Amino acid sequence: MHPTQNHKCVPGFPRFASLAAWAITGILAAAAAGCMAPPTPVNHDALKGTKYMRYTLRTAPEGYNQAAYRSNYLSWNPLGNAKVGSKVTFLEYTDRHIDLNFNGIRCRMYYRDLPFPTDPDGVKAFIDKHFASTEAELKLDQLDKDIRRQVEMGVAAIPMTKEQVFMAIGYPSHIDNYAVADQLTKEQVFASNQWIYRSHDIMMFSVWWVYQFNDEGKLANVVK
Repeated sequence: MHPTQNHKCVPGFPRFASLAAWAITGILAAAAAGCMAPPTPVNHDALKGTKYMRYTLRTAPEGYNQAAYRSNYLSWNPLGNAKVGSKVTFLEYTDRHIDLNFNGIRCRMYYRDLPFPTDPDGVKAFIDKHFASTEAELKLDQLDKDIRRQVEMGVAAIPMTKEQVFMAIGYPSHIDNYAVADQLTKEQVFASNQWIYRSHDIMMFSVWWVYQFNDEGKLANVVK
């Protein structure tokens, strides 16, 4: 007998199939509802008080606020109040976004490849990686005047050092052969001589700029 014919001969099979379909629908609906649930804010001592940006953040308007990403879109404009060394306070920290205040301007930072860490060690590591506890820690006063002006404008130019490029345009999205850099430490990023940034997106595809350093740790080439 054909399998479909056998199913029709089993008492209650259509009812069972209907119940199963409803159950699957319920599971999918619950999963969808879970995805739509608002993120849970995280509390951590590292989020308290004033911090200082380690690099110039690039933003774009988002309603009355500004939007940013953990690794900059290079096509976006640097926000004057979010230049390297700017004072920052945290309004909300979740795995999906981080709300920041730069001198009265609210900015929401989003993630792309990996969510923001929410475990205590991960939160502290993220804060220490992107923000300094004191302005003196950044040693901005030791920069040449012209170099400092460039990094505050978000400009990375040959032959800047890795530290200067970092202060100008932030952490790369990827390093080397497109290895995701989100959870890498600053030391791991700086060990690479190839930093890869998103310039902008076209539909679902990203346009990449590759910053290449020589063995002396100075910017030698930019491939667009």
